[in-house]
Amino acid sequence: RKEGHANVFLMVTIKDYYFKLSERVQGELGALSSAINSLRFNLRNELRIGQTVQNYNDVIRGKEQLDDVVSATKQFLNTHFSFPLITFYQNKNGDLVSINSFGNIYDPTPEIDTFPYYCLENGTHLMVEATDDAPLKLGMGEMTMELLELHAFPIQANNKQLGVIQIGTIKKLNKNTLRILNELV
Repeated sequence: RKEGHANVFLMVTIKDYYFKLSERVQGELGALSSAINSLRFNLRNELRIGQTVQNYNDVIRGKEQLDDVVSATKQFLNTHFSFPLITFYQNKNGDLVSINSFGNIYDPTPEIDTFPYYCLENGTHLMVEATDDAPLKLGMGEMTMELLELHAFPIQANNKQLGVIQIGTIKKLNKNTLRILNELV
């Protein structure tokens, strides 16, 4: 028993939180082990989110030109999340202008009030899920790919709407990925 406790203390000391306490213990110690495991899981998620945000900050540090920031951000998002669609829109006096993209969304109604404009107006993350009646199609040369979700995140700085990042996914984004994306913009 002492050897097991020593291992737990050693792992915590070296900040290795990838262990699980046995919950098969009866009584209060089992409930405590379960609570500690839950706390550890949440702590690992917070550390992972913080590390991803720090990695992004390292990638864009020193970039002073918009093109450099957008290019580095696109590469970061593609490397870390493998999104098949990433489009950056810049707000130019209320008009969204596509300034950089990876993949092209097929929009059968390319009017002014499209999804990125709603995001810009609301100033908050928006998401649309594909349905049988309204599929989300991504153009890739002569091929098309079906997306599961389309997300739009407003880009804001100093209480000013600078633009929108639109991201297409082929699988549902989990809560942690959404938190990371909201923190990045």
